Amino acid sequence: MYKALEGYLAEKYGARCAVLGGEDFLSCVVNKRRAEGYRSAIFAVFPYYSGGREGKISLYARFEDYHEVITRALCEAAKLYLPPDINYRACADVSPLNEVRGAALSGLGCVGKNGLLITPEYGSYVFIGELMLSCEAEASPGELSSCLECGRCAGACPTGAIDGRGECLSSLTQKKRLTPEEEAVIARCGMEWGCDRCQTVCPMNKNAKKTAIPEFSGMTVSEITEFDTAGLTDGEITEKYAHRAFTWRGAAVIRRNEAIVSGGAPSAEDRSPDGGN
Repeated sequence: MYKALEGYLAEKYGARCAVLGGEDFLSCVVNKRRAEGYRSAIFAVFPYYSGGREGKISLYARFEDYHEVITRALCEAAKLYLPPDINYRACADVSPLNEVRGAALSGLGCVGKNGLLITPEYGSYVFIGELMLSCEAEASPGELSSCLECGRCAGACPTGAIDGRGECLSSLTQKKRLTPEEEAVIARCGMEWGCDRCQTVCPMNKNAKKTAIPEFSGMTVSEITEFDTAGLTDGEITEKYAHRAFTWRGAAVIRRNEAIVSGGAPSAEDRSPDGGN
């Protein structure tokens, strides 16, 4: 029933799809209220790796915001190929489902020690999206599988987060409020936004295919200095680069991180823009 939809996403985006239903689907629900009325899902993984040049912005955030790209792709496919009597909801990252578990249970990959989905073709360089369906879709029972468990990701993690000894560097760079100790971690690691250490050392990513999705392979940037921000206020920067994933916290956060990484001391205002985490 969903072969045409899956074929469309595969041909246009290089996505790989699988259906999850029954008890497996229910086991992935983390927000019952938002998942109410849905009984199954078509999970899809979209490749985003376009090359591993050095930089200070994580690979996943160097291009157009993936939330918009994936939900747009899923809605396109749904409108073209789903029967009109099936209600659907397209999700990407912001979802009432545990997306990694769901994608793994549907057979799209295994779960790494770092908590990421690792696919056979694209490694862990994928975004997960899903079409939640109001009908019960046919799907084979799945099971979770693990990675090679070589431990290289844990050994390379700059904060010890994978072993539970610290907070993920990616999470730190997205905080609105930092302690001096957290600033020191960002300065030491040299990242303005995100982190890729656990992925770049993973042997299961060694032969990951590159993406052919235009939104993920064109207009990539590796650090904030590659943007034209001269003379712009924080609000103007946020508006101008609204379609970049790293601006969702506002320009002040990325400017603060830039100051930390470059060796400058962020102002008291930049150190805690707008308050909160």
